[in-house]
Amino acid sequence: MESIVFTDLTVIADEAYRGNEQIISLSVPANIKKIGCGAFENCAGLERTTIENGVACICKDAFAGCGALTEIVLPDSVRGIHAGAFRNCVSLEQVVLPQGIRSIDAECFAGCAKLRKIEIPADVAVIGDGAFPNCDTLDRVIFLG
Repeated sequence: MESIVFTDLTVIADEAYRGNEQIISLSVPANIKKIGCGAFENCAGLERTTIENGVACICKDAFAGCGALTEIVLPDSVRGIHAGAFRNCVSLEQVVLPQGIRSIDAECFAGCAKLRKIEIPADVAVIGDGAFPNCDTLDRVIFLG
């Protein structure tokens, strides 16, 4: 299983693909509203993820430990990123947050050692404790608005 495309679902279940090292790419269509807790946690081979507009919630540890993931672009429909959602994605270099996002929970990007810059949209009201620890190359945090 190198890639996954979802149809006829609205939720990707908690831990649905946890630890599956064969997944390389992932396409989450607009019919998915929630990516469950640990849904893709420790999918070490996951390199590319496309998330279409429609997903509102990225739950706790959804992509934690996806060490090959280099970029994540979140659609405008995402309102919150829960605790540790991208924790220890050690190759993650770029994150694009949507304008309507309201919260970035604790340890969301903890251990993303290659993350260099992040722009925080104006609608963000809450940034949880330790949202960006051990991001060794993070040298620019830009607050918009």
